[in-house]
Amino acid sequence: MVKAFLVSVVLLLLAASMALLLTDAQAQNVRTFTLYLNDYGFNASRGGPTLVVDQGDVVRIRLIGNGSGPIVHDFVLDANSPSPYDVKSRRLGRGQEQVIEFVANYPGEFKYYCSVAPPFGPSHRERGQEATIVVRARGGAERTDTVTVQTTPVVREGGQPGPQGDLTVPVVVAVAAAAVLGGAMIWLRARRSRR
Repeated sequence: MVKAFLVSVVLLLLAASMALLLTDAQAQNVRTFTLYLNDYGFNASRGGPTLVVDQGDVVRIRLIGNGSGPIVHDFVLDANSPSPYDVKSRRLGRGQEQVIEFVANYPGEFKYYCSVAPPFGPSHRERGQEATIVVRARGGAERTDTVTVQTTPVVREGGQPGPQGDLTVPVVVAVAAAAVLGGAMIWLRARRSRR
């Protein structure tokens, strides 16, 4: 009977830890955007669209080079924005793609821009290739952990997915199922030992 009890406790702890891991993995929303890097603008306009995310969101931006001729463009969100982020893509020519990803840890309004500057004349940013990203603050204190940038292969087309589902119910169901299973094992062991 003691062995069955220990097995049920281990199963319960295993189910609870798996549920917590799943909850942590799904806790952040992923906001996906597609930006076309055009001549002196993003998405066929001077400037570009305002990107709006919440603090703590994973921001995934698919960049597609769409400049004319040999002109290249990039995406930069850094101290010159000014911002606390250090996000920079490769310089992309027409048809080239890159996906950049970072966690929006710091709330505020920041400028993203193209950092290409020819040896003569105004830079792409000075010609209007900059726009705004808004990171809306979540309740509570500001996060101060580091910002990481990761380049990943293009997985899907742009668009913005809806928020991740709430995992509270599945977690509770998994823990309850493990507890019921453990209790049933204890009851069966006790019943067999009485015979």
